[in-house]
Amino acid sequence: MNVRIVVCLMLVAWLSQSCKSSKLKPAKREPHTHIEQRRLIHFNTKFELTLDHTANLALYELIEEWLGVPHKDNGCEKSGTDCSCFVKMVYINIYNTDAGKHSQEMYARTQRIEKAQLQEGDLVFFKTKGDKISHVGIYLNNQKFVHVSTRKGVAVNSLTEVYYQKTYAAAGRRP
Repeated sequence: MNVRIVVCLMLVAWLSQSCKSSKLKPAKREPHTHIEQRRLIHFNTKFELTLDHTANLALYELIEEWLGVPHKDNGCEKSGTDCSCFVKMVYINIYNTDAGKHSQEMYARTQRIEKAQLQEGDLVFFKTKGDKISHVGIYLNNQKFVHVSTRKGVAVNSLTEVYYQKTYAAAGRRP
């Protein structure tokens, strides 16, 4: 009989603790949501975007970390990087997938999509040196993409800029 009482008391204590902790979880979520909202506003302002709750905040945080890192041919570090390595690094860290080594390989690995179908994370390809794909960036939102500019390093630009309109070649969606 004593064992039953002890077991019942333990069960009641365990259940009351479970209820208390589950009541605390929503309270912990509110500040997190507020922080997410503030980050969205920050990125929208900084990059002139129109992000909403579906945006991949980890992507924008990584971009912000790398913003301004200078261009360096065949570079793959924060001291200098090229467009392909930057895209490859983002894809591994954010999407857990290998986009490929070079812009031409990335182009070959992606499914072609129309410019009007671009979504966050899609790749945009450019022909900046002749007829071959020679530059790649990651589409963000609001006609903006992140890439490695030879002049500005890691930067966010618009597909509507004259230079990118002239050199734009295609868009691709990751496999």
